[in-house]
Amino acid sequence: MALELEPTGRAFRYRGESYRLAGRYEEALADFNHAIELDADSGWAHYEKAVALYVTRDPAHEVHFAHAIELCTPASSESTSEAVTDMAILFLVHCSVPDWRKVEGFLTNFLGCGPAPGKISELLVDMENLRILLPSPGEYLPLFRDQLESALRERR
Repeated sequence: MALELEPTGRAFRYRGESYRLAGRYEEALADFNHAIELDADSGWAHYEKAVALYVTRDPAHEVHFAHAIELCTPASSESTSEAVTDMAILFLVHCSVPDWRKVEGFLTNFLGCGPAPGKISELLVDMENLRILLPSPGEYLPLFRDQLESALRERR
């Protein structure tokens, strides 16, 4: 219904994410394509599309992970809210690649931005959803989860 009222890139991205989580990858990819058409600068839409492509074993996932990194790399003029979201996306992208050294740095940057408890909770959920898809998250994701849960307890 949100799409009928206001067909924005964000609305397509949210529905695409729901489709992706439900395993409906063709529909998810169609929505991510619409989201990117409406907002080509959405790092989150590129990240979500990359994850859907990764799961379907489409090598184009690398292009969209790279776009997400490019779009979310901090600029000095960003607001705090944008910086928090960008650090979360960069954290998730580098978990997907995986580049654990960079992941740790982006988690530190994310927490250093002073995210609200809701943002920390969102990142925990996104990380858990991603953990299911990764071939071998090893010991890293539980350590990062513990850091996020600790930060969440401190902010409540």
